[in-house]
Amino acid sequence: MNFTNPDESSITIPFRISQNLIIITISINGSGPMNFVLDTGISKTIITELTGVDSVHLNYTHEVTLAGLGDGEPGTAYASTANEIFIPHPSRGAEGIKDIGHDIYLLSKDHFSLSKQLGIQINGLIGFDFFNAFIIEVNYNRKEITFHRPETFVKTRRFRKYQEIPIEIIGNKSFIEATVIQKENSPVPVKLMIDTGASLAAWLAVFTNQQLSIPEKTIPALLGQGLSGPISGKNGRIMTLKVGDFEFNNPVVSFPDSSSVYGIMEKKLRNGSLGNDILRRFNIVINYHDKVLLLKPNSDYTDPFSYNLSGMEVEKPFVNLPVYTVFEVTKDSPADLAGVKINDQIDIINHLNSSTLTLDGINSILHGYNGKSVRLKVLRNGKAQRFRFKLHTSI
Repeated sequence: MNFTNPDESSITIPFRISQNLIIITISINGSGPMNFVLDTGISKTIITELTGVDSVHLNYTHEVTLAGLGDGEPGTAYASTANEIFIPHPSRGAEGIKDIGHDIYLLSKDHFSLSKQLGIQINGLIGFDFFNAFIIEVNYNRKEITFHRPETFVKTRRFRKYQEIPIEIIGNKSFIEATVIQKENSPVPVKLMIDTGASLAAWLAVFTNQQLSIPEKTIPALLGQGLSGPISGKNGRIMTLKVGDFEFNNPVVSFPDSSSVYGIMEKKLRNGSLGNDILRRFNIVINYHDKVLLLKPNSDYTDPFSYNLSGMEVEKPFVNLPVYTVFEVTKDSPADLAGVKINDQIDIINHLNSSTLTLDGINSILHGYNGKSVRLKVLRNGKAQRFRFKLHTSI
């Protein structure tokens, strides 16, 4: 993988961000533009769905089995080798980043439902190959990502205020040492995988260290989707999470059920993952070549750690239509007690018509402050239903 122009030392491209995830546009074997989540948590490029793409030609495919996070059985995919990946330069479209020997997995079933959950077309996930080929600088505020050629990368003056955090590369994934404090004066060292493909701040598997525990106050949560099915668990707050010299107080941390993660944690190489709700608070440089992560706080550093206080999860089942439906309602949550049900279609929320909203906008309302009122008009079996409830924090 390299720049098509050998004189380039770096290329900066814009990205989209949705629910803390970085989304870049690529083409495969000359296809039209496809949207991929940049994900340090995966080893190989995965196509999750081909909706919205006219056609994609994949070379030399054969069926394989893939295992990953989730409560169900491993999934099947078609492995393909020797493919061409291209990311165009934003102002010089014929130039950019190209790989002519790229391995790709095409899932036989969309296990992740990323398009529904983000509300925009997502075709897949791309990870280790990019991070191993380049030194990657991410500016979350500007929504720009810069790919630096490793052999010409120099830590110039603008990187002097960045803190260096050592990283370890194991099995095509990167890990850092962090500290968790759940009880006064009881720091617990943990190893966390850097996971730009996770929207949350962090998750911890308590069975990997007897000093870790699930907080007393938690709420049930659907933490996401993995290759092996839904990732269920609980959300709760811990006292402190420390990364290098940076301390985060009262972050919302996820605690997956052991059945969701035991298969990948069996060797106890790590205690959990560090996600984008932490990473987005920094300008970051991910440098696999020198095995360091560079961090500099940005304007979002002091943002409070929020979560969905309503208890209802919303998705966009048709990417090109302004239709938003409820796909999960937590028992005894504000939405549940008000009468909201799965499959309710949101028509109006807080006086805003769904046709004017994005999924990120709806989630912003549901992540509001404790005591905030939410007014809903939904369509249920073709009939209008109205609800009103107040957001309530339980953790």
